[in-house]
Amino acid sequence: AELELPGPVIGSVAMFRGSKGHAQLLEAFDHLGAEFPEARLLLVGDGIRRRSVEQMAEARGLADRVVFTGFREDIPELLRTMDCFVLASTRTEGVPQSLLQAMAVGCPVVATAVGGIPEVVEHRVSGLLVPPGDPSALAAAIRGVLLERGAAREMAERARTLVRSRFSHVHSMDRLDQLYRDLILR
Repeated sequence: AELELPGPVIGSVAMFRGSKGHAQLLEAFDHLGAEFPEARLLLVGDGIRRRSVEQMAEARGLADRVVFTGFREDIPELLRTMDCFVLASTRTEGVPQSLLQAMAVGCPVVATAVGGIPEVVEHRVSGLLVPPGDPSALAAAIRGVLLERGAAREMAERARTLVRSRFSHVHSMDRLDQLYRDLILR
């Protein structure tokens, strides 16, 4: 409520640095403006490139439609306000925690196919994958999530199940315990 976001809300949680693809996300969001004039882009996080991304939003005439929150501790609540979570990374990633968190709360996800992301997001099963550095593909995937709500909810539910079964705290501890047992028995 404090952010006063009409719908739909497209969001991202990431440090502001060049590899996170904020410029491509802004361009993709700009492409969606005519079709979704009420949409807001919620950018959560901070970092050395935040001011330059704010300037990009201003230069594109998007300053009134893009919300920069800075560092926040209420990430699960913010993720629940999003109709689509986007991670537009342009270079390698491990398994991004913000992506897993979005999936865990049942938010439909769009992400770039870099690094470990395809290990978590299976295209059209647990989310949508697009090539890195392609704002048009990013916009098309976001549009798909916003227009095909039923399919997006189904992918989000499969993603939630995946995170609970493979990436939960309990599962991680079980795998670590098994690794130690295997090493000790060698």
